[in-house]
Amino acid sequence: MSLGIVVLTEEGLVLAAESLGTLLSYEQTEIQSECRKCGQKGKPNLACAKCGETLGPAPTLSRRIPVTHTFHCQKLFRISQFTGAIIVGNPSFGAMKAQHAVFAFINWLAEKGESDGYAEQMVGSWQVFCKEANVLEKHGGQTELVFAGIKDKAIPIPFSQTMAIQKGVITLGTVSAEGIVAAGVHEILDKMFGDGGIREYPVKDFPLQDAVEFAEFLMQTQIGIDKYTARLPRVGGEIDLAVVHPNHGFVWVRQKDLQRAMEAHANRG
Repeated sequence: MSLGIVVLTEEGLVLAAESLGTLLSYEQTEIQSECRKCGQKGKPNLACAKCGETLGPAPTLSRRIPVTHTFHCQKLFRISQFTGAIIVGNPSFGAMKAQHAVFAFINWLAEKGESDGYAEQMVGSWQVFCKEANVLEKHGGQTELVFAGIKDKAIPIPFSQTMAIQKGVITLGTVSAEGIVAAGVHEILDKMFGDGGIREYPVKDFPLQDAVEFAEFLMQTQIGIDKYTARLPRVGGEIDLAVVHPNHGFVWVRQKDLQRAMEAHANRG
């Protein structure tokens, strides 16, 4: 799983995401069948070694198990001048990595001249892109996506909307103009802040700098507690942080070194 957080204030908003990715593999277990006549065990659908009776069928069981993990996944993206996005959950859309789908969406926006688009517009554009490019045809599992930024040019206020992608079907979620939006693993944070959970914590009047520090605190808290209480890591690694301001747009506060270097190289080109 993963954790993404958006803190929406009157001054602007903060996006934060951690970087843990769990790499999975398949483990198969072969089940033996028992002869109904004499009780001898053997491989399904073969003759019993003792009495010759055909053994009944039995399925091969398989499950996905974690093989290793990485602390360098990218889950926070600059979508346009005034919009960022966080993607958590299933890391692939069929044969395509989720982050590659996001990059394809960013290129699609550039081709249509929408690279300066606002957050509310991006929600609709993503749905059109997914339909035109058919990127969700082989999507399995569940992915959560959050678009957050400045609502639109005429109404320069914070905006965030969640969506769930379940087996290729997009379901739009909550629209927020203030407060905290959390996607992925955040049960520890909900317990910390009582009734209503983390989403109800009053951050509307936070200065933007306080919102940055608070977002990082929330991420570090969930990562730290999860590290020492969960059997398998679900969140962790470096924390990427960005702000979106009504005048200055999307600005990185912190991002992974390689990611920053590649973006700098692309901007020079």
